[in-house]
Amino acid sequence: MASMVHGIKKAHSDILSLTPSTEEEKIGVVNELKSRGNAAFKSRRAEEAEFLYSAALDIDEKNWAIFGNRSAVNEMMGKGEKALSDANSAIALKPDWAKAFFRQGKAFACLKQYEKSTEAFSKALALEPGSKMLKKCVDKAKKLEASAKVEAEKKAAEKKRAQTQTPTKTQMAAPTMTKVSKSKTTSNTPTDSSMRGYKKTSDGRTTSYFNMEIDANAKELIGDIAPKKMMNAPVVDPDQIAQGASAWNKGGTTEIRDATRVTTEWLTTKSNENVKVSGVELTMKLKELDGDASVVLRTGKKRYVFDFEIEVAVTVDGVGSFDLSTTDFGSEAEGSVEFQCVAEKTAKKDAVKAWLKKENGSLQSLLNAVWEEFITFYRAVM
Repeated sequence: MASMVHGIKKAHSDILSLTPSTEEEKIGVVNELKSRGNAAFKSRRAEEAEFLYSAALDIDEKNWAIFGNRSAVNEMMGKGEKALSDANSAIALKPDWAKAFFRQGKAFACLKQYEKSTEAFSKALALEPGSKMLKKCVDKAKKLEASAKVEAEKKAAEKKRAQTQTPTKTQMAAPTMTKVSKSKTTSNTPTDSSMRGYKKTSDGRTTSYFNMEIDANAKELIGDIAPKKMMNAPVVDPDQIAQGASAWNKGGTTEIRDATRVTTEWLTTKSNENVKVSGVELTMKLKELDGDASVVLRTGKKRYVFDFEIEVAVTVDGVGSFDLSTTDFGSEAEGSVEFQCVAEKTAKKDAVKAWLKKENGSLQSLLNAVWEEFITFYRAVM
């Protein structure tokens, strides 16, 4: 960890070595640190992003946006308590910021405090009632909360049942000792004075009657069976590796694998395919695609994290053209992608707007279907 921090400091020594004195200089340094932190976060270099956000907060401790960003980084790394602390700081500084409550909800979910997670997401939705993504978050949190309650009630019932059961005592009969007569005999046969259940070995030791002696020939065949200390023995955890962990990851620690290239290629191809909506053909041409994707392996579970901004030029056969864009094509959309359409300024603009109004639901279904198809592809290849 120390070597990692040293590497981060060295990589950003130009900005970290500055000591801003004026308010203007402080703002400049904080913005630069935030920008670099955002870049690290998008590239899933979580530790680097956390370090840079922390450096910015050391200068500007009232920057609510950076508290929100650091909360997201900590939540991604499974640091629920730290994520919650940062979210609470953002709320205290900016109580009308829906994203702060969203981060709080994510932190509570990370801590498996689902009731509080539901409350936080509901507060975020109250601030942004039109957000479909937040509505999905509330619904999902309520389901997790209900499942957690059922599980807790089940465990409580099992514990109560175990406590009320009367333990049974098993009595063991005491071993019977046979008294051996010491009567004299005139016979040459010696008197057997041994205890029942025990015997003498060939070397004179007293041992259990059921203990089997191994002669020299048998020992030679068996060989040396004493335990041996293994030095640097390779350890392979097939369960972890099956989940996608590297072979060196034996402790189940957080591991992040970049998946931007393969997912970008898929989205590029998909955004240039022609489709049909209500029997009308749409010609698609990608204008802009920006974002990233990664697979996060933590505690034996995979998380498919992605966040893309997409803009596509669409030509409707016999109607006109418009631009379709979304900044919500991400893992948090939960299959309900928010988008907007802008008709081009041509003579057919009114016709395009009328068509969009009529087919808005069909476009929403189309985007949701693409999101689900993307998820299926993503999980299959990664």
